[in-house]
Amino acid sequence: MMSALFEADSLRSNQHLLNTTIIDEKLVASISGLLNRSKIPCVLWGNYLLTIHGVPSIVDSIDFIVPDGNIAASVLALQNQGLGSCTEPKSCTAIAERRPSPPPAAHFHIDSDFTVSIYKQSSALWFLPNLKLSSKSSSPPNIILASDSQLPPPRLGRGHGKFQNSTPQVYIPSAHCLLEAYIRLLARTHGHRYEFFWMAMITYIEEYVDGDGLLDEASLEARCRAFYSALKACEKPVALLLEDLEASFAGTEN
Repeated sequence: MMSALFEADSLRSNQHLLNTTIIDEKLVASISGLLNRSKIPCVLWGNYLLTIHGVPSIVDSIDFIVPDGNIAASVLALQNQGLGSCTEPKSCTAIAERRPSPPPAAHFHIDSDFTVSIYKQSSALWFLPNLKLSSKSSSPPNIILASDSQLPPPRLGRGHGKFQNSTPQVYIPSAHCLLEAYIRLLARTHGHRYEFFWMAMITYIEEYVDGDGLLDEASLEARCRAFYSALKACEKPVALLLEDLEASFAGTEN
């Protein structure tokens, strides 16, 4: 399966990776390239994104966010590229009913353990302008390259770190944009089971990214910044902070 995907993106020089299930930056860039060549803007999401920001995380999927109207086109772009369709939906962890985080809009299998998933922009980065292909049309510093100099280098036990000028280019949310997304998702899901997942993601950002001095807290949206600051300072019990956060977004599109 992997061989066809790499060949489709002219990565034949990496013969030592073919016919393996290694999830690395070349594979991520390959998928990004397939989507971009079909004129589909995409931004990396999920656990692989965390590892680029220096958060140690188990990676079992490559996830991308695309504009809502491009889900069907994304499926077409990735079909017949060495990825497999889901043949056992009842046992598939990518769409399991009790999974701790929201399921993707579409997904493929690299093998039984690894997947490629596509998420709607409205499910995660709805507060940003519509994603576009050109970096000049993005919303810096919200969306950056995975090879951006502000990202950490690879470190033992601390994830992948920044990409080495990958071709095709891969775009990711900056650290403060990612944290803002998690906080907004937490506000959206307060009182539901997904809130525990988003709270855990916020904790990882605080511990690893902010702990490394790589978070621009001042760039957070005001309500998100107030929540995050109060959370770090332990100003109130978490339950009360969550109530305040949900109330601060009440009556808005969050």
